[in-house]
This record gives sequence, C-alpha cells and structure tokens, in this order.
Amino acid sequence: MFHQRCNELRLTLRLQPVAPLLVKAGDDPLEYLNQDAAVAAGDLPFAELVQQERKAIADKKAKEEERRKGLKQGRGGAQKGKAEPDMRFVRTWRNGQEEPYLPGSSLKGVLRSRCEQLAVTFGKTDSICNVLDQEGKSGGRSSCTKVIEEVSNFRQRYHQACPVCKLFGCGGLAARLAVSDAYLVTAFNPKEKLPTRSGVGINRQRGAAQTGALFFYEVLEEGAFDLTLTLENFELWQVGLTAYALDDLFNGRLPVGYGARRGLGRLQGKVEAATLTYFGKDAQKAKDGCLLRGIGWLAKDLRQEYNFVDEGDGVILSDATLAKSGLRQTWTLPDAAVEKLWETGAQAWRVAPWMVQKEAAE
Repeated sequence: MFHQRCNELRLTLRLQPVAPLLVKAGDDPLEYLNQDAAVAAGDLPFAELVQQERKAIADKKAKEEERRKGLKQGRGGAQKGKAEPDMRFVRTWRNGQEEPYLPGSSLKGVLRSRCEQLAVTFGKTDSICNVLDQEGKSGGRSSCTKVIEEVSNFRQRYHQACPVCKLFGCGGLAARLAVSDAYLVTAFNPKEKLPTRSGVGINRQRGAAQTGALFFYEVLEEGAFDLTLTLENFELWQVGLTAYALDDLFNGRLPVGYGARRGLGRLQGKVEAATLTYFGKDAQKAKDGCLLRGIGWLAKDLRQEYNFVDEGDGVILSDATLAKSGLRQTWTLPDAAVEKLWETGAQAWRVAPWMVQKEAAE
C-alpha cells in the first residue's frame, strides 16, 4: 500500500533564531573520502591529493593551536578576535558560494526526540521503543529496528512498529515525515565572518575555570531560514504529534544545535504556507470545503493489516480552497484551516489507543 500515494500534507516553515545558534560542522571533511578505495583502483593522483589536503589541514590546525596557546596564557590579548574558532557553523555550497544552513537531519532529530518525550509522558511507556536497546535489556520495549528486522511482510512491519517509528521511520521501515534542509532567506556575504564567542572548560573539582581550556565557537545571531516539512500517507494522529513538537520548536522550547544548556539554539517560527493533496480521481470535497481524511479512512480495507486507527468520516476544513484538480487534488490551507488541522490532529492523538489505555488504567 505504501507504494501507493493517498494523501500528502506539505508545510513551508520559516525559522529565526532568538538566541545565538550553532549547528557544528565536522572537523575534517576529507575524513570521509575513501582513500584506500582510490589506491586499490589505481587512482594514485587522487590519493596523493587527499594526502596533501590532509597535511595542509593538519599544518593549519597546528599553527592555530600555537596562536591559541598564547591566548590561553594571557598573551596577545589584542589578537583575541583573530583566533580561528574551534567549532564552526556547518556550511553548504549554494548560489556559487558557501553559506550556513540547518541540516534537515538535525531538525528531524530534535523533532523526533521531542515526540518520544511527549509519547512517553502522555502515553503508555512500553508503547514507545528504546532506539538504543537492541537486546531488550532496558526492561522496556527494545528498538523497533531489532523487532521488525525478521518481519518480511511490510504491512506487519508497520503494524508492529511503535507510534514514533511509524512517523519517523526506523531500520526496515520508511518514515512518513520528511524534513528538508533549511536555507537562508536573505543573501549571505561570505566575506563577513560570523560572530565568534569564547568559552572555557570548568574544573569539576574546584568549580572554577580550567587553565588552558579556552575555546572559541561561531554563532549565527540573525537571519531567517525556510524549509519544507512533508507528511505522506499520514494518519491524523501523526499530524497531531507533529503539531505538538512544532509548537515547542516555534516557541523556543526545543533548542537546536550546540549549547542548549548555555542558552543557545532557541528559535521562533511559523507556517508560511500549507497544502493538502489527495491522489486519485475523486477529490475529498465537501459542500463547504475540503474533507480532512487520513490514511485510516482512505485505506479502510487495509486498516486491520496495518493497524491504522479508526478516524471516523473526516472533518471539514471550510476555509480551504481547491488550487488544483484532476488526478491530483491540491487544497491551499490558510491560517484558519491550519489551526483546524492542528486541532483535529491533536484530538486524534489524544484518543489514540496507546493514550486511551493509560487513561483507562488511571
């Protein structure tokens, strides 16, 4: 069934930092190059180039370390602003230049972490897997990757996965949620360096600054990022769980990147645009607008095999407008329709089986 597309919710989000933001880059981008494979293939010039680049990076790091030693020992205070940061903001090549961006994997990671917290807090604890437990030694539910790795039937894989893995995916099960990279809205000038902050390690015995533990890191203090979040073949409760996590992200309660305990990484955001798409000849059209229906209604004949939640007959989004019709029906959702969407999804999440069971037990 998941080879077939039934519904799709696409959100364009805008995020802005309200506190300094740092998503760290790797120390050595060349460490992922397969030098051994290049040598085995007889591509010696490529292997030599890798060696030369690694040596140049090592020499640059050694020179910078010598300069930083003077700063750590209190010498050369006037040159403090010239020190190269120990931690740089991750960059990508875009529009013919390097510029900072927010990797979709980083954003999806913090969203998944918050969804796991929400699911454990308000639902049955044993209904959510421990992604780090491959052997079932934690006393709870072991990783869904381990549970479903021997299940050949895809429908049974979805049936047996925990709610968070149904939404975000795991080994052997594709995600319903996709998060794109977030790119700067305004042009970035690579000649202007990002602000640099300093920090110092703390001696845990004395509770004071540790000698020689001074470090520097880049931060992004202003700007705006746009990204796209897509839910495909979704159940309504998945919309609700996503809405709860996004609410925390939009209101600075879900820090992103390095230094969350230092006050870094808080963002504010909003939904810039939203579309709801159905696939097939018959649009989910009501007299007063669009019918909001999840995969639990659209694929009722497969509900038992996939363990879809019964979603009823759907809710009308009266403010939605049909932007495109045919084999693909795309509805544009204004702010009022998005709010109705969140409310409906949140209600579906609150009455999901793993939530009702806990409430009944109490």
